[in-house]
Amino acid sequence: MLKFIKRNVRIIKSFPFIKFNRAFQPSLVIVEDLEHICRTDVEILLYQKLRRHMYYPTPHYRVNHIVVNIALIPFRVALIEQHNGVDEKQLKKYLNRKAGRLFSIILNT
Repeated sequence: MLKFIKRNVRIIKSFPFIKFNRAFQPSLVIVEDLEHICRTDVEILLYQKLRRHMYYPTPHYRVNHIVVNIALIPFRVALIEQHNGVDEKQLKKYLNRKAGRLFSIILNT
């Protein structure tokens, strides 16, 4: 019992003086078939391959004003199609800052 209290209770100097540590809660992702949202053949093929391997991708996921082609939300992975005139380094920095340590992969088409 003492070990549980030491691990989960903190004493602080301001009111309410006792603070309980929250346990890590895994993210919950609602699983839907979103294949009809994919616009290109490459997105459909990648979506089907990921679903076949028991991953649950989300096509056309928005991070502020950037649309990620396919995102694996629980793994924080973004698959983005490469466009002319887009600086990849700035895009990765922006996504990491806005989405919180999001790993982005630029796809060549």
